[in-house]
Amino acid sequence: MPRISKFHGIAIYLYYLDHVPPHFHAISGEDEAASDVASGQVIAGGPLRRSMQYVKEWWTLHQGELMANRGHANASQP
Repeated sequence: MPRISKFHGIAIYLYYLDHVPPHFHAISGEDEAASDVASGQVIAGGPLRRSMQYVKEWWTLHQGELMANRGHANASQP
């Protein structure tokens, strides 16, 4: 489960061979939310109330990289 980013106390993870739809996990303290790679919308978990604005901004800046990383993760590549 590689951590691909960390900012403002939020860690972003992209798990190898994870279920569909393609998504990433944002963890802040004890809270965790999974967000869709394509839309950035939360699909599971808690809303991370204050932190989600930072996650959405991060997603906006890194969506292309996230899609590429998801492809690498599905192929079990670094």
